[in-house]
Amino acid sequence: MPRRFAHKYTGATAQLFAAACAQYSKNAEEQCNDTPTMRPVFCRLSPNQRLKLVSEVAVGLLIPNEPLPPDTFEHYAAFLGVVDCIRVELGIEMDDVYNRDVGEDFMEEYYEKRRPSQSQSRSTRTPEEEEARRAEQALLEKSARQQKRKLDKKKKSETAEKDEQAA
Repeated sequence: MPRRFAHKYTGATAQLFAAACAQYSKNAEEQCNDTPTMRPVFCRLSPNQRLKLVSEVAVGLLIPNEPLPPDTFEHYAAFLGVVDCIRVELGIEMDDVYNRDVGEDFMEEYYEKRRPSQSQSRSTRTPEEEEARRAEQALLEKSARQQKRKLDKKKKSETAEKDEQAA
C-alpha cells in the first residue's frame, strides 16, 4: 500500500497548509465549517479528537525534524478535512468577490445616468419608479457637489501653504 504522506511540505504549500490548519482550529472553536460531511471517519469524531489529529498531521508535514504523520485512515481523514477547509474558505472568498465595495453603487448610478442600458430603459419604469430615481439622482449629485467643494477647498489650502513655504 502506498504511503499517504510521502514528503514534508515546504514553501508556499507549507504556508497554505499551516494557514488552513489555523483556520480549521478557529472554525472548530467557533463550531463553524469544522465537520466536513464528506469525511465520515473524521466528522464523527469529537472536536477535541479532530483537533488532535489535525495538529499531529500539521506537525508531521510542516516541522522539518519531526517524523511524517502516522499512515492511518484517521490521520489521512484529518488531512482531507483540512483540504476541505481550504475548499470551503475559497468558496466563501469567491462569494465575497461579488459583494459590492464602498462607492460601487455611486459609480453604477453615475454611469447608468450617462449610458442607460437596454434593460432599464425609461419606457419600462413606472412613474413612481422614475420619480424615486430622480430623487436618488438629485441626492447623488448634491453629495458629489459637496465632495467636490471639499476637495477644491483642500486643494486651495494646500496650494496656499506651498506658496507660503516658498516665500
